[in-house]
Amino acid sequence: IGFVISMIGSFFLNSYFTYKIKPTLAQFFQFPLTYVVNITVSTSALYLLVDLMHMNETVSPILASVIAIPFTFVISKKILVQKA
Repeated sequence: IGFVISMIGSFFLNSYFTYKIKPTLAQFFQFPLTYVVNITVSTSALYLLVDLMHMNETVSPILASVIAIPFTFVISKKILVQKA
């Protein structure tokens, strides 16, 4: 339930504050793709950092999250910002 609430909140906050757009239903249903990308990139980065590069298991999740942020931003922008 918390995951769904955070996704809905993120959608509206990104729509109104980050991109200053009026959200649509189509965008609402596409927005979960940003979470799929985030989870995929951060999990892959975590695997590379810990298992292949033998980095510290405490620091690696933070670095993996930082790596995933640009990917998530690009996908959310493609979904939420309509081309004229």
